[in-house]
Amino acid sequence: MVGTGAKVIAGMCNLSTPLFLQWTVMLLNKIYIISWFGSREDATLRSKRKELHLKQIDWCRSHNLDIIVYAQDYDEEDYIDDVTYIKNTGDVLPPGHARNKLLEHYYKTDDDFCIFADNDCVLYELPQHKDSIDFVERMRKLDIADFDSIGLIVPLNPAREAFSQQIGKPAYDTDYTFRRAARIGGGFMFLKNIQKHANKTAYFDEVIFGMKDGELLPGEDSDFAFALWQLGHGSYTTCHAIQHEYGRKYSTWIKDESGRYDQYISFFIPAMNEKYGQIFVTGVGSSDLNKGYGWYGMSTHVNSGTRVRFARDAKARTKVLAYHGHTDIEFYPLPEPMQVPDMIPLLEQSDLYRTNSTFRNGVDRLSGKAGRQNKQGQMMKLKSFTVWDVLDPNNLPAKITIPK
Repeated sequence: MVGTGAKVIAGMCNLSTPLFLQWTVMLLNKIYIISWFGSREDATLRSKRKELHLKQIDWCRSHNLDIIVYAQDYDEEDYIDDVTYIKNTGDVLPPGHARNKLLEHYYKTDDDFCIFADNDCVLYELPQHKDSIDFVERMRKLDIADFDSIGLIVPLNPAREAFSQQIGKPAYDTDYTFRRAARIGGGFMFLKNIQKHANKTAYFDEVIFGMKDGELLPGEDSDFAFALWQLGHGSYTTCHAIQHEYGRKYSTWIKDESGRYDQYISFFIPAMNEKYGQIFVTGVGSSDLNKGYGWYGMSTHVNSGTRVRFARDAKARTKVLAYHGHTDIEFYPLPEPMQVPDMIPLLEQSDLYRTNSTFRNGVDRLSGKAGRQNKQGQMMKLKSFTVWDVLDPNNLPAKITIPK
């Protein structure tokens, strides 16, 4: 895909170059960092966070980035000469609120993209990380027109996903690949200037997100991404950039990581569904969110036992199950084609749910009322699934590739 912008990289085109071959300059000059070294009651933490932040500053310099920091609760000796500071002189703001102060600055610039980062995050730069070594420079060489659908890019986070198999795929040697993402981490983001390119703005929600009972509520970064999706500028992830979080073990905000996923399920998903519509459903295992089922029931197999079954066509499904050795096959009609999460309230009111404990247990597992054990006997967590038709009314691409 080739853009048609008016700005042209020197040497790429001349006056005789057709307009459709001209290459729009990608302006990516700045990194915006929210910085707080932590409570003054923990001098060790403050010292460590400052040390890690100084490493980050060196990384920024190595990539010729203008550094703008939103500084909270700094001492005079914490400021650095070649860094631009926006100083908070009041109470310490939560991450989303602090990023909004930087967004106000960014939207007034002429940059196409910038980086938003926590004060301990950079990109990995070892040979095994491939494009991540110089991804900032690679971004600057790409045509801004190819990012028309993209509002935000997050690097692969190796704390959540292994990267070696991903970046080893041959396709990534020839193309940059960006995949849509419904959940993102705000520690390191490439953010498009939608004020410049679409005369729109998006900010972090300061009403829903913040502190509660001394805990930072989760998800303000994903909510920001959702706002971009609604405006027609999606959030995407890429394995060509790999996040390096220096201070993962030295968080200034989160004292206990163990309950974060439970907070995500209990607080974040209901809050987002109330704000945007039914963009998330939860359950155990996988779920077909695009096709509806017209029938529900049960069958028994010698290997898997008796289980809840769903069918789009009861006769066809019965035939297939019988062919594979299932017995005691029974199906009951639903009032209309439904996705599994949507039909759970109806299943819970059915005669089969009241009279058959096996069916009831199966439905409870789907709804999350009863946990589900894996092969090791450990309880499996509920999973969330994205209803993309609701989240993405603009029908943006699920995957975007740009030739190298």
